[in-house]
Amino acid sequence: MGQASVLLRSFGTLVALISALAAVPQPPSGAPAQAAKGGVHTGTWNRAPEKDGWRVAIQFTNYNGDRLTAAFPVSRLDIDQATAEFGYSKADTDAILTSCRGQCDQAEYDRRITDYYHRRGVAVVHSDGVMYLSVDMPQLVQRNAPRVRAAAMEVERIAREGHYDSDATIGAVLSLAQTGISYVVPPMQEDGKEILGLYVPPQVLGNGKGDCDSKTGLVASLLKNFSGARMIGINVPDHYLMGVARVPQRGEAFLQYGGEPYVLLEAAGPAWLPPGSISDYSRAMLGTMQDVRVDPFR
Repeated sequence: MGQASVLLRSFGTLVALISALAAVPQPPSGAPAQAAKGGVHTGTWNRAPEKDGWRVAIQFTNYNGDRLTAAFPVSRLDIDQATAEFGYSKADTDAILTSCRGQCDQAEYDRRITDYYHRRGVAVVHSDGVMYLSVDMPQLVQRNAPRVRAAAMEVERIAREGHYDSDATIGAVLSLAQTGISYVVPPMQEDGKEILGLYVPPQVLGNGKGDCDSKTGLVASLLKNFSGARMIGINVPDHYLMGVARVPQRGEAFLQYGGEPYVLLEAAGPAWLPPGSISDYSRAMLGTMQDVRVDPFR
């Protein structure tokens, strides 16, 4: 699906609503980037109700060939809090506009509306009289890392028992998202508010579905629970991927940012792409760097 763009005029300012909704183009014939032991690379997601939420179990194959199962609790409260704090409503933005009529100049209105969007997890960029809105991915990761800690600790257990190094641990998180979580494009609106085509990380785990930016948010939130993980998000036209700071191995795709290399990760799936392997589409977009935005995940 292509990029959704909606222009709204309010208080003399154009607002452009942008969301990355495109699926990652799959390799020819749908073949994965590499084969696991026995050729099994698909994943499964299941959940069972338990007190205060669900017990989620995800089966997937790491890039070293290990067939893994991660089982962890997902709190209903965490999902409710994460969804409640994200997205904005027309009623709220209309109320801000109404309160400013006859009371505010353009600068004051821009300050109020920008502050509101920031609190709702929405990034704002002003350019040539246009206000561009997108998901504030760094804030999304910062807010939700604690909410997916149980899943991160389960991956840590798997890594410890499997004697994984950091690369294999990152691979486990990435392959979990790619093949254990179904690729589903979220709607632009849900429960009476604009959600910019994104499911928040606890929601992705609890419902087992998400798209490129939703899954990237999950992967980054999981990895943020591991000390020393330095990451960036990369918004290319119609798509979102990420990078982790480390020295690239031969043949791995990476992006130089802030003076150091970031090995690229494609979280979208269902293609089974290890760290450093990206889709042809992402490679083409990054080859030109046109309309590419880098979001440092602090």
